[in-house]
Amino acid sequence: MKLFKAGMKNILRNRRRTSLNVISLALGIFMMVFGLSWGQGYHSYVYTAMRNFEAGDAQILNRNYLKEERRLPLDLAVSDTRRVVKSLTDTNIVKTASPRIDFSVKVSNRMESTRLLGRGVSQAEGEVTVIRNQITEGRFFTDTDRGVLLGEDLARRMKLNIGDTLYLTAIDRHGTENFMSLKLTGIFKFGFPPIDRQVIFVDIESARSLLDMRASSTRIVVRFTEGTSITEGLEILNEKLANTELTAYSWERFAQETVSAVQSDMGSFYVFILILYMMIIIGMYNSMSMTVRERTGEIGTMRAIGARRSDIIVLLLFESIAISCIAIIAGYLLAAPFMYYLTNIGIDISSSLPDSVPVPFGERFYADIEPLQFLLAFAIGIASGITGTLIPAVRASRLSITDSLGAKKHG
Repeated sequence: MKLFKAGMKNILRNRRRTSLNVISLALGIFMMVFGLSWGQGYHSYVYTAMRNFEAGDAQILNRNYLKEERRLPLDLAVSDTRRVVKSLTDTNIVKTASPRIDFSVKVSNRMESTRLLGRGVSQAEGEVTVIRNQITEGRFFTDTDRGVLLGEDLARRMKLNIGDTLYLTAIDRHGTENFMSLKLTGIFKFGFPPIDRQVIFVDIESARSLLDMRASSTRIVVRFTEGTSITEGLEILNEKLANTELTAYSWERFAQETVSAVQSDMGSFYVFILILYMMIIIGMYNSMSMTVRERTGEIGTMRAIGARRSDIIVLLLFESIAISCIAIIAGYLLAAPFMYYLTNIGIDISSSLPDSVPVPFGERFYADIEPLQFLLAFAIGIASGITGTLIPAVRASRLSITDSLGAKKHG
C-alpha cells in the first residue's frame, strides 16, 4: 500500500513528464486500434469483395485449362455442365453453382468497336456474385432473357441505352468467326475498373450459341454453404471430382494479383506499427531514465529506511503501468469516434482510386472492429511501458545506499 501511494504521488508530482508519456503512448494506442481495425477491414473487405465481385468461393475447371489460360481455351471445357452442377448442389456443402464461359469478343455499336472479355453467365450468377445488386439501369438476366450487360462507363462512351442493339463477333471453339446481335438489357457499375471497363456479360445460352459450346462451359463458380470453410469445401469437391477431368480451385488462384497486393500492404503496415512502438519504448526508456536520475537521492532514502531492491523495481514498474493504463484509456477514447465513423459510415473512395488498382474496393471502405484488437492494443501498451521502464528500474535498484544519499547531498 505504501508503494502504491508513493507511486501515485510521483505520477502526480511529475505532471509534465507524466503528461508527455501519456500523450505519446495514447497516440500509439490510437494508431494501434485504428490501424488494426483498418488493416483487418482492408484484409477482409478486399477478400470478401473479390469473392463477391468475381471469384466466388471456388471454381471448377478442366484440369488442363489453367496451363493455357491466356488464350481462353474453349476446347478445354466442363462438359455436360447441367449434370455437374446438379451433382454439386446435391451435396450439403454447395449452396449455389453457376456455369460461366469466358471468351474474347469484339463488341460494336456500328459506330465503333472494342475488344472485351466476354463472360457468359446464367441466372445463378446473381447468387454467386453480387452482379444483380450492381445493376444501375435495366435488369439482370432471367432464365428466358437473351441479351448483354455492359459497364456504365462503356455504355456512356459507346452512347448506348437500354434496349439498344450490340453486335458481337467471336471465334468459336472450332476456330470459326461467328457473329450475333443482342439487346442491351442492363448497365452495371461495380466500382472496380477491371470489370466495369473490360468485361461484358452475355446470357449463357447466347454465349453457347455464339461459341458453339452446346451444353458446356469453361468453368463453374461455386458458393459454399454458410459454415463451410474454403479448405474443407475444396477437399470434398476434389474427392468428388477425383475420377473426372475436372479440378476445384480456391478463389485465391484467380485473384493472385489482388492477394499479393493485400499481403504487401499488410506487411508494410505491420512494419510501420513495429517502428511506431519501438519509438514509444525508446521514449519511455528516456523518460524513466531521467526520472531515476532525478530521484536518486529519494531512492537512497527509501533503501536506507528498509526498502528492498525489488521494492524499487516494483515501484517504478507500477508507475509505468499506471501511466500506460491512463494512456490506453485516453487512446481508446480518442479512437472511438473514428472507429464509429469507419465502421458505420465508411469512406467514399470511388473517385480517389486509380484505374490500375488491382483491388476491388467498390464504392466505400469500412473498417472491421473486433474485441481482440482492443485486447492486443492493451497488451502492447502495457508491454511498451514495462519494456521502457525495466532497464532504468533495475539500474536504480542496483545503486548503493551511500552513492544514492551522496547524490542527494550534492544535489
